[in-house]
Amino acid sequence: MATSGIHSLLPFTIFAFVGALTPGPNNSIAMMTGANGGMRAVLPHLLGVPVGFALMTVLAGGGLGALLAAAPAWQLALQWLGALYLVYLAWRLGSSPVVGTATDAPFRQLSFLQSVAFQFSNPKAWAFSVATVTTFAAQSAARLVAVIAIWSVAILLGVGLWAAMGHALKRLLARPAHRRAFNVSVALLLAVTAVAGAWSQLPGAAGAR
Repeated sequence: MATSGIHSLLPFTIFAFVGALTPGPNNSIAMMTGANGGMRAVLPHLLGVPVGFALMTVLAGGGLGALLAAAPAWQLALQWLGALYLVYLAWRLGSSPVVGTATDAPFRQLSFLQSVAFQFSNPKAWAFSVATVTTFAAQSAARLVAVIAIWSVAILLGVGLWAAMGHALKRLLARPAHRRAFNVSVALLLAVTAVAGAWSQLPGAAGAR
């Protein structure tokens, strides 16, 4: 029985690790923070992401996902609020002071609570959370706990690796102008992704594509 349970979680484990390692807002923020503030600055984000995602998944498993699916207007409103919050965070990170410039102020990385709250505005996190509950964790509460634990390990690995990649870029971004260009580019990508994701959910958007 235990072996059967482990085998049934293997597809989900692959799903979780692939999802956690692929590009997305959390990993982009981790890379930007690592490039500007180093690995220590990434720690609040590294810990906040799995906590926020776990809370979201518990809520989705408790019926929030089904409730939003039954109320498209509320789902759309929440998606746009999330997109606006993501645009704000993108502006905040993109306009953050760069070490070596006249201000020479510390990089404004996300706090632990900001990273927790950010998960609820992250379209990629919502998509994976709902897919986790409906496809892999509908059987029982114990199953939900197991998949959240797997997700937590996968997220820690994914965010950590992207932060390490950003940290490795510090030498290439030694000049303040290069680091500023990098920050603005990643911030713009975050903002465009957020708006495009929310826009695609508008009525008639699918037919326009």
